[in-house]
Amino acid sequence: MENLPETVQDFLDGQILLINKPLGWTSFDVVKKIKNLIRTKYNLKKLKVGHAGTLDPLASGLLIVCTGKFTKRISELQGQAKIYTGDITLGGTTPSYDLETEIDTKFETNHITENFIKETTAQFIGEIEQKPPIFSALKRSFPMKVDMMEKHPLGSQAFIPMKDTTFLVFVAPQGDKPDLNKVEAFIIPKGIGVNYNAGIWHFPLIATEDMNFLVVDRKGKGDNLVLHDLNEKNITLEF
Repeated sequence: MENLPETVQDFLDGQILLINKPLGWTSFDVVKKIKNLIRTKYNLKKLKVGHAGTLDPLASGLLIVCTGKFTKRISELQGQAKIYTGDITLGGTTPSYDLETEIDTKFETNHITENFIKETTAQFIGEIEQKPPIFSALKRSFPMKVDMMEKHPLGSQAFIPMKDTTFLVFVAPQGDKPDLNKVEAFIIPKGIGVNYNAGIWHFPLIATEDMNFLVVDRKGKGDNLVLHDLNEKNITLEF
């Protein structure tokens, strides 16, 4: 990392890092990489690091990462206006509505004109009611290191798989930090979702293959994400 602040205290007091997330990386990959780089460079045991809004692995561009006390500003930053750009291929759809899956249906495009595009996109301008967001989870490699856990103190969070396959969850009871004497791992059967109650510690979704989930999350003010670093605990998960 270049042009870092001069002292470790700068990171503890809080920094906002503007990261150009590369294609194929999850937002959590970026957070973990930055945390490890800072801890290694400054010989630091603990440091809070979080991102202000998830970017899909297939998206590249600006990812805002906060350190130290500035992690309390994540909700504020998430509420700011955003602009997304991209390329659109007309004439095909995929089961996941993105490039996570192959095109399975094709359509004629000869009737599509510039005026037709302008008229169609007009319906997406202004306030609209969105469908539940889709979370893309990449296949994990095992044995897998459990290097962090997170909780949502202000509301529950549910994940509904869009693929008929199993996935894993790794959880710990509510508390100020995860109680490693009470952690549990479960294999979720095909066709079943999971709901993390408010305050339950868990590792992010553990996919056994690339898959997408519908997400039902809390809406409102306040920071609904708390991270706890487990890098030094050497916890591994077999499957």
